[in-house]
Amino acid sequence: MTAAAVRAAPPLVLQPGYANENGQAMHPPAAGMLEIVNKSVRHGEIIGVLAATNAVELVRGHDVMNYLPLHLGQGLMPDHTVMHAPFPTDLEVLEIVLFFGAKSSSVDVLKEGSVKENFHHAKGYRVHCRGRNILLKYKSGNLEPQRGASSVSVLGAQLGARKALGSGIDMKTNVTTMEQIELLMQ
Repeated sequence: MTAAAVRAAPPLVLQPGYANENGQAMHPPAAGMLEIVNKSVRHGEIIGVLAATNAVELVRGHDVMNYLPLHLGQGLMPDHTVMHAPFPTDLEVLEIVLFFGAKSSSVDVLKEGSVKENFHHAKGYRVHCRGRNILLKYKSGNLEPQRGASSVSVLGAQLGARKALGSGIDMKTNVTTMEQIELLMQ
């Protein structure tokens, strides 16, 4: 563990719903918003998400500030749910750890004990996000950038800007790539 790990910002506080759910509270952000959608094809599949500048290090066992119990508990997502959190627009890199293969079908049961031990699998991702949004979807054991939907369909052709379905965030502001990080948990 390094002194940098102790000084690192706490994980993002994930909140339920789309970033701009009702479309009236704020304009869709041009940068600085994380949005994750659980689009699991398996009925009832719960995933866990942790997002921080040092999320992988925290999960590997260097959680001296004891962030994991609270932040992983907040990051549990049943199928077909959405979570979001703001992050600084000048942030260079955000790490996201995905937990999947839940050992229970109950969010309450998964919150008990060590959340990371209540899943069979975990994957780490590094996302370069300065001046961008991070709009992701979970499908079949992976996180991937959302592609959005066109605003207008004319004779089968999609016209208009591609936007995130719930939040209306322009897909041009979304990250396009993510780097997978080897995750050896302790």
